[in-house]
Amino acid sequence: DGRIPNGIGTITINNGVTVTLDRTLVLTNNYTLTNNGTLLINNGELVNTTNSNDLGNVRISFTATQNKWKFIGAPFTSVQDGKYRLESIEPVRSDVAVVLYDYPRGVWSNNWATINDRVPQAEGFFAWPFYNGTITFNNDYNKDKIVDYSLNNSDITVERNVRNSSGGNWMSLANPYPAKLDIAKFLSDNSEAGLQGGVTYNFNGSTFDIKNGTSGSLPVCEGFFVNFSSGGNKSVTFHKTQMTFYPSESNTESKTVQNPWIEMSLVNKRDKVKFFFAHNPLAEQGYDKYDANKLFATTGVAEPYFVTDGMNLVKEEVKELPYYATLNVRSEQDTLMTFVADKIPEGYRVSLIDGEQTIEMNEGSRYETNISAGENADRFKLLIQNNVGLNQVSQTDITITNSNRHVAISAEAISNVEVFNALGQRVYQTKASTFTLSGVQSGVYVVRVSTAKGTKSQKIVVE
Repeated sequence: DGRIPNGIGTITINNGVTVTLDRTLVLTNNYTLTNNGTLLINNGELVNTTNSNDLGNVRISFTATQNKWKFIGAPFTSVQDGKYRLESIEPVRSDVAVVLYDYPRGVWSNNWATINDRVPQAEGFFAWPFYNGTITFNNDYNKDKIVDYSLNNSDITVERNVRNSSGGNWMSLANPYPAKLDIAKFLSDNSEAGLQGGVTYNFNGSTFDIKNGTSGSLPVCEGFFVNFSSGGNKSVTFHKTQMTFYPSESNTESKTVQNPWIEMSLVNKRDKVKFFFAHNPLAEQGYDKYDANKLFATTGVAEPYFVTDGMNLVKEEVKELPYYATLNVRSEQDTLMTFVADKIPEGYRVSLIDGEQTIEMNEGSRYETNISAGENADRFKLLIQNNVGLNQVSQTDITITNSNRHVAISAEAISNVEVFNALGQRVYQTKASTFTLSGVQSGVYVVRVSTAKGTKSQKIVVE
């Protein structure tokens, strides 16, 4: 076993090693949990300011009292559906009984939950321990049935159809992070949600304490309630910055001009590795919002590099788009690998290139393929482009005319001409001032002309 000293920004937990966290650890760089390494959060807190997530075993323990209700929730999520199985609670079966909130009826369930029931992230439930000691949430990767759980390390929105029940329109929530939640920040971020009284209701073992915008924090794994002024579809949002010890932006962020990150994942039967991509006009200077371990070459940003046995060093920014990002995917054995497009912000278009095959990746898209043991170097590429929509029209000293598919451009020093369809897909490219769109279907298109003086995009109708 190891003890983590305070002030460490990077941590690697090797196979077979258990590290106990009994104080607050603020991670500012990437960290790695190998498949058989274990991080035990025992009366401590993990504040992860990076976009990296765990791959190994994580165990979070807290005190339970015999025959006394405990309102709790796990800071876990699943790559499959955002839920975790109650089997992650230890002890299980006869040692802890669980009751879930029945949202369709607006009441607590009449039946005990089973270990196979799945709970959405950031939702709370009541647990009744039949012993004195600890309750542990466990995402042990060595268990065949629990292979895709990871700590919540992102913003989370809980949306439910709330029904009126005794005392109001309740939503059952839980602290979704492995660190204390600042109640004032949570309430401030959800000030427009319609919370009755602008307060939270925190269970203390027998009754409820009402907390307002000046009240303390919520412990790790602790559940709580909010009450809405009316019923219907309601939502609240948790942000990572609501963690009590989350550093201020001025301490963690380099000044940068940058689009939001594209977020994608590589997933196989036992591992999930996140990787990120962003357009940043200052990338050659090495600006990086979160990750000091990102790979930079002397002339810009190096290619992303993905490893399926624990490494998370997978961020890249580039100065100009479009851009081909080469992906090296290392595996210890032959395996089925899935590429998942977790988040593609507005303004981006992403294509995954596997050899001669091109796959358009929209948000939520998945692409499965078998990979061989080894590096798989240069097999996969991402083509990152600006996604030009029909509503994106800029004005410069450029004239674009269209007559029966014959397009003419009046401009000086044309550097590039692109034609996009209504889905933002590029269907034609040239540097000529005149061309004929003979190979496209009838419809509305956007012609984008780039020159030394600027860019102009204009809608045209092809009949």
